[in-house]
Amino acid sequence: MLLKKQILTVLFLFLIISAAACAGCLNEGEEDHDHDHDAEGDHDHDHDAEGDHDHDHDAEGIHDHDHDHGDPDASYVPPDPEKMKDVASGKAILAAVSVVPESEFVEKVGGDRVVVITMIPPGAGHTYDPSPVQLADLAKADIYFSLDSGEVFEDRYLETFRSSNPDMKIVSTSAGMDVKLKNGTADPHIWMSPAKAAVMVENICSGLISVDPENADYYTANKEAYLKELKELDDDMKASLAGKEGKAIIVYHPAWGHFTDEFGLRQIAIELDGKEPTAKSLASLIRTAREENVRVVFVQEQLSKTAAIAISEETGAEVVTLDPLAKDYVSNMKKTAEIMAEYMDWTEIHEQCRITWKERNDQKGKAAYFGDRRSWDYFQEHRFLMRRSRTSMSAVFGWLTDQRSPFGMSVWLSAVPVRF
Repeated sequence: MLLKKQILTVLFLFLIISAAACAGCLNEGEEDHDHDHDAEGDHDHDHDAEGDHDHDHDAEGIHDHDHDHGDPDASYVPPDPEKMKDVASGKAILAAVSVVPESEFVEKVGGDRVVVITMIPPGAGHTYDPSPVQLADLAKADIYFSLDSGEVFEDRYLETFRSSNPDMKIVSTSAGMDVKLKNGTADPHIWMSPAKAAVMVENICSGLISVDPENADYYTANKEAYLKELKELDDDMKASLAGKEGKAIIVYHPAWGHFTDEFGLRQIAIELDGKEPTAKSLASLIRTAREENVRVVFVQEQLSKTAAIAISEETGAEVVTLDPLAKDYVSNMKKTAEIMAEYMDWTEIHEQCRITWKERNDQKGKAAYFGDRRSWDYFQEHRFLMRRSRTSMSAVFGWLTDQRSPFGMSVWLSAVPVRF
């Protein structure tokens, strides 16, 4: 009698999960909801045959980054007063840059011979307005390292900076590189490619030598040491992202174009021309996320997450924060590549689950139901418990909630039915 009750319990649970699996996994042709909206003036984020986001650009192919985002409370932190004394005495050069990653490059090359001020402070956006304190410090600067890549802030203020400090030398860190992406559009975030970051470092070294030739050997030695770090970074990132060519990433702000170009990925941006997506374009993004089987949406801490959360709720993708403006460039970029690779691996596993569901009679595909061999072995262990133990319900839910199951409940629903 007890054995009969156990069998009935397991069969009942099996039927419930099978029904859920059938409802969630077999409607592949119907899994996308039709989110079309007819609001007039809505911009449709259409994608081409390769899944790339179709942004409107001006006649020169330059993306209009007229953004009104960023932390309104972002504030400039002046240099250490002691270091400014070195600048005043001629022991150090005062260099100005536009963005935080540039400050890292200048400090690596300039060492203790350079004091750096950053005109767009951490957390600020492209339309940041410099404070009077910043302008006062900038008036003392010996050199300004510009991105010269279509950065809105520089387009608005660089000539003003030049007029207020005629003796300040302005050096383009993008000299000698193509700031346009492979699709022909310009992206100001040139530092997102380690290869282009190396070009920036070369230009920074040349600029420092031009205003302080007596310390040329010092700058050159520092440059060579940092270029070696960048080469190791590039190699590490290529290793992390090997085999991911052609994969798509969904990001809120289109800051990853040079990154995706270098590593053979595709960027799909939520934001268009600095604006939140409309209902129609958001529906298009949701469909694309499903078609591409994208399991993660990347956002920036200082930007809106509303649209990313909406995509997550509709597709089950996770929202993950990355920072393209972090100062610790090498460790930040390495971590970024590792995080992206990890989520792309889970995307591949999830796709395997879907494919294996179609071929569920193929006994060799059972391990793919559970993402990896470890999870399959763990399921087999719990299947044995369900057969032999009086606590079969506990065994089932133990497996569902255990961290060794890569997707938890979703893997179970993707996998069932499997014969006990």
